[in-house]
Amino acid sequence: MRVITCLTAAVLAVAPSIALADTPDEEKYVFWHHASASRAQVLADFGECRDLASDVQPPAAGYIYTPNLAAAAVGGLLQGFMKGAQRRHMFDAALRKCLYVKGFTRHAMTREQSDALYAGKWDVTRERIADRAVAPLAGEKELQP
Repeated sequence: MRVITCLTAAVLAVAPSIALADTPDEEKYVFWHHASASRAQVLADFGECRDLASDVQPPAAGYIYTPNLAAAAVGGLLQGFMKGAQRRHMFDAALRKCLYVKGFTRHAMTREQSDALYAGKWDVTRERIADRAVAPLAGEKELQP
């Protein structure tokens, strides 16, 4: 039982970093830009793409039978972490593709800028996202879609 407790604690300690483990540092903090769009169009496009990306789901996991209750619990926990990471990656990919098709470009920013842009409730955050999307660029690096 001690082994399972230690394994579970180790997984919980590493879990938050699973989603960004394979993302390059410059792509962890991004914003979207569309120079020729109006603020209202940016809000509409971003809302539509966010709704479309929210519907993306990873494939259902297979079922593995085990008579060991502890092994089943740890397996379910690990499977839950993996499914969550898959869903975040799929959401990000769908959002990127949708916004790219609508003419947006992705740009790198610092962690502090990201914290300021994406902090707070969604209503306030989406307004800041729209403001940033139509504001002139100040030499930020453009990232591949």
